[in-house]
Amino acid sequence: MKYLEECKHGDRFTYNNGHFILTTDFKKNGDRLAINLHSGSLVWINSQAIVEGLSVFTIDKDNNIIPL
Repeated sequence: MKYLEECKHGDRFTYNNGHFILTTDFKKNGDRLAINLHSGSLVWINSQAIVEGLSVFTIDKDNNIIPL
């Protein structure tokens, strides 16, 4: 677990029972913009929020599991 401000864009994380990916956008007050991986909606999250890292995987043409 770490603070959202410690994450870099493209990081995946869990927050409030949702799965998100962090974008490059931010507000002057430090809030960071994230995309909900289930609904595709955008959410502003306080940079002091504590988040947990999330692993996301894909399968290639040979059915090998590859982390994103």
